[in-house]
Amino acid sequence: MASLRSRHPFSLLAALAAALLFQTPTLASAQAPPPGPYPALSAPAQVERSGARDAAIIVALQDYVFLPDVPGAIDNANDWERFLSDDLGVPRVHTLTDRQATREQLLRFAEQAASEVGEGGTLWFVFIGHGAPGSATDGLLVGVDAQQDPDSLKARGLAQQALLDVLNNGKQANTVMVVDACFSGRASNGDPLAPTQPVIPINVQPTLSKSTVILSAAEATEFAGALPGAERPAFSYLLLGALRGWASSEEQVSARDAWSFTRRALRGIPGRFQQTPSIFGNDELVLVRGASESNPGIEQIMRTAASSPSTPHSDPTPAQANPAENSARYQSFALSPGFVPDPAIGRGLAGGAVNAASLGPVAGGECIGMVDARPDHTVKLSTDFGYLRFGITSAADTSLAIRRPDGSFLCDDDTHGLNPEIAGRMPAGDYQIFIGAIGQADDRTYRLELSERPVNAAPPQNPGSSAAQANFPGLTLSPGFTPDPSSASGLAGGTIDASSITGATAGCAGKISNRPDHILTLGGHFSTLYLGVNSQADTSLIIRRPDGSFVCNDDTHGLNPRISGTFGPGTYQIYVGSLASGNPSYDLYASELSYGVPSPGAAPTPTPGGSYQRFSLSPGFSPDPAVGSGTAGGSRDASSLGGSPTGPCAGNIDTSPDHRVTLQSSFSYLKFSASSPIDTSLVILGPGGSRYCNDDSDGLDPAIEGAFPAGEYEVYIGKVGTSDSASYTLEITELR
Repeated sequence: MASLRSRHPFSLLAALAAALLFQTPTLASAQAPPPGPYPALSAPAQVERSGARDAAIIVALQDYVFLPDVPGAIDNANDWERFLSDDLGVPRVHTLTDRQATREQLLRFAEQAASEVGEGGTLWFVFIGHGAPGSATDGLLVGVDAQQDPDSLKARGLAQQALLDVLNNGKQANTVMVVDACFSGRASNGDPLAPTQPVIPINVQPTLSKSTVILSAAEATEFAGALPGAERPAFSYLLLGALRGWASSEEQVSARDAWSFTRRALRGIPGRFQQTPSIFGNDELVLVRGASESNPGIEQIMRTAASSPSTPHSDPTPAQANPAENSARYQSFALSPGFVPDPAIGRGLAGGAVNAASLGPVAGGECIGMVDARPDHTVKLSTDFGYLRFGITSAADTSLAIRRPDGSFLCDDDTHGLNPEIAGRMPAGDYQIFIGAIGQADDRTYRLELSERPVNAAPPQNPGSSAAQANFPGLTLSPGFTPDPSSASGLAGGTIDASSITGATAGCAGKISNRPDHILTLGGHFSTLYLGVNSQADTSLIIRRPDGSFVCNDDTHGLNPRISGTFGPGTYQIYVGSLASGNPSYDLYASELSYGVPSPGAAPTPTPGGSYQRFSLSPGFSPDPAVGSGTAGGSRDASSLGGSPTGPCAGNIDTSPDHRVTLQSSFSYLKFSASSPIDTSLVILGPGGSRYCNDDSDGLDPAIEGAFPAGEYEVYIGKVGTSDSASYTLEITELR
């Protein structure tokens, strides 16, 4: 059933014409309350009628033409329409349902609402339906006629940023977007909307031109679901309850109050997948005043409904899966004793919709975290292994579950810090590997190692310890120190390959000592501190922080490294790596002043193919695009850098950046793209250890786009596969 309704009298003829055109009846305003113990939201709410200058659009997609339905979407939309119109007093409320909710209609009514909202008012946009990944920094609101393939999702979906740009053309003071959808590209049962859609971890970063807040149903890697035991989308139901007063004992409800309430309500429901609502923008914006309806105990209602025997549980679990039919989400392995290379490496994105505590039978360990119903990897062992180690490293808190050939599970959590490991005798047969996510993290990428060697015997080892002695004199500094810069000298190099350091940022290169070269003691908090190395040789800089994590850099100035940013008080271990033979001399410096950074003097010659054009860009630069060129590839495996929010780090890159880009100011949008006759990848290392990677955004050509803060960036063009190196063209543009 399709419907287009408007509470604006000037739109009644348009609504009637649209209804006749589609030959579909207009929905009645009344609807059944959610089944079971859930309170109905159709009764009048005691709130301040503050919406006289507001306008609103509500989009509810319950009956998609080709995609899975979203049961209860229209019921929730009816409740929202009545609340906005009757309780808040919004005079212009447009509701689009089902077949009216095409991409074109969404844009048309967004333009209309933007023209109707009063000066100083609020423009509301509520969407209940499916979402999908659009780009590395934006998601799609999927229209009713999208088909089950990635191209159709993109063609018939509307980018969130494009919608925001239209909405914010109005005279309103505030824009409120409620998105009861997720951008993982999955339906509420976890199945992909498009079977061939890859898992694309996105970092939604919309550009906001007004006081705007976006409240979304789930994080980018999760999916949005229904209330336990009821066919009603959970997030839009709970958020409306929050605005009626459930969120706060105070009479005004801010965006943060409403968001926090939905997070609490959806957290840790037994047997339910993980759903974590998100917020972006002006979270202090007051959405409703005078709200007085008490929380009916919705958290307990939901948990009771989830535990009820009548509650359907349609989500598959790994314990129910047939190993012969359950293909891996990521890499699969077939191993025999003595396999090479050792370790064998796999990568993916941790987490899923299944509580690992439901796995069984468990032969050893504790199964915790959220895992996918499909195995992340499969491993076929041709014969028995006397010893085999499965290890995970990740910036996130992860867990590990292995389904053995006999159907039992081995589980682990936190063997090495927050990283799990399972090792020992493994009989021949088929194994399924599940990597779980614990808690929330922006980056859930992980690295799987399969090895016949114990971790304490298998290189690489992270250098240093908390009590390590230094090779050369150290520095003890407090804010405002003199002289500025302060310096120390030493000899670079050692026997440890810095690229083997686990849990580090990009730029860990060269050979270093297993003892720190210097101890840096900071007696206070530094908002900005510059640490760098000057040498006539090619050097790198590795810093072990007080918490044991590492940050690295290579080639910020010619072949001289520098690390800058915020540093807290504590003891830091400094390692200076050598990418040349022998142990070259160097000067280490520390400065609070950018102009106090010593000049590196005559810089060594870059490695062949390691340095091409430099760019210094400000918004509105010309010519646009800025164009560079070079030869792709190098000797460094980009996958050793780990993952990134924009895609996998793939291919082989040079040890020196191909290009350096200085952004004089922050860019709300910038696109880096490379084109070449061969398969290439793109790696960008930015300020503060930020990392952006992509492979195959456009055919075999990579691209990275989005907001970029001011600072220094290193750009690497990688070669993927075994083809010969070839030239490439790099383009940097502000044009979308």
